[in-house]
Amino acid sequence: MSVLDHETFFGGEDRFSSNELGYLEVANFETDVEAALTEHFGWKGKLAGGIGLALTPDNLRVNWGTFFLKGEMDIKDKKMPATNIWPAANKDTYITITFPKGDVFKFNEGGLWSDLVSETQIPHTFHDNSEGRGARPLVATDNRLEGTEAGFCMRAVGQISSLSSATKGVMIRIAIMLFPSNITDMTAMEQSKFAGWPGMKVAEVFAPLYPRPTETWGCPVLPFVQPTHEFQADDVMPASGRLKEAIFSIMRNVRIHDGLKCGLDVTTKWEQITRNPKVLMDKPPSISWPELRETATEETSGEYTI
Repeated sequence: MSVLDHETFFGGEDRFSSNELGYLEVANFETDVEAALTEHFGWKGKLAGGIGLALTPDNLRVNWGTFFLKGEMDIKDKKMPATNIWPAANKDTYITITFPKGDVFKFNEGGLWSDLVSETQIPHTFHDNSEGRGARPLVATDNRLEGTEAGFCMRAVGQISSLSSATKGVMIRIAIMLFPSNITDMTAMEQSKFAGWPGMKVAEVFAPLYPRPTETWGCPVLPFVQPTHEFQADDVMPASGRLKEAIFSIMRNVRIHDGLKCGLDVTTKWEQITRNPKVLMDKPPSISWPELRETATEETSGEYTI
């Protein structure tokens, strides 16, 4: 396992430019982030990853943080036989999945793997492939949907990409995992919360970590900051060490899932894991975010005056 090069990505001063502070304060990590990216950082709506940090009531420390995805996934619709997911499905029944925007995936566990997303949030249709190109979508009561009742859910799993460079910045490789089970049943499987839980890898896409700082500050990304109350003139933000500590914690928290080819392989592996949890493999990423060389001290209350 290699580590992102320190000189390329983590050099420079320990403070980021005070000129950028006003662009990073947001009331939420949804619409406010998208507005700030568009207005201040030239974002054009393509897929990008970023970091949001919510502050404590005194606005001097980080309470919690999250990775997020914004923008169009730009992945072609995935068409495949329903039997690829559910072996008992009709052989002529096909499913077409349209990938939504990146923000459908929420990363609430403090790392680079998302919460499960229900099939109800993923645009998809079924059709009878024997009817040719003009086939109409099958309605829910059609008997040709027999065998698909288990449903499905999805998750996005990220890791640092080898495409990362001084020119491109840090690139995140996002694998879209599909699980041949509805979200309720998946959530009930205790082992599904752990690293290495198998699923079908149905797509892969790359996202730059954004926004990049205009001046180096020992970290290749600027975090969006959500204060408990709006900053006023002469208020103080958390020390840069505290911000970096939170960013490094998120970016080092990677859980690679086992990507299999079809639903039968997935459910077979699930059965093996149920009988013997040691079968669950925690795969390390090929490239990791480095450890933080220095951490913020408890005495450090803040650095930046608004």
